[in-house]
Amino acid sequence: MLTQRTNVLFSEPDYNMLKELSRKHKKSVGELIRHAIAITYKESKPEKKTNAQLLKQIRTATRGMNTKGMNLKKMVEYGRE
Repeated sequence: MLTQRTNVLFSEPDYNMLKELSRKHKKSVGELIRHAIAITYKESKPEKKTNAQLLKQIRTATRGMNTKGMNLKKMVEYGRE
């Protein structure tokens, strides 16, 4: 639900571009602006992987490397702290 209002001033060319995009995409100028803000400024949180998923990813990435003596599970747990 939209609860806040603001005024934004545009140059005539920018406003005309927004109006044209609005017609083309069948959305209001406000919808276009809200979408642009969401894409540009909202930070998305990456999906948190389980320790098992991370271990599998590390094992795949280190395949062929000498990891003898390394405790990968402890490394993952340490990185979570």
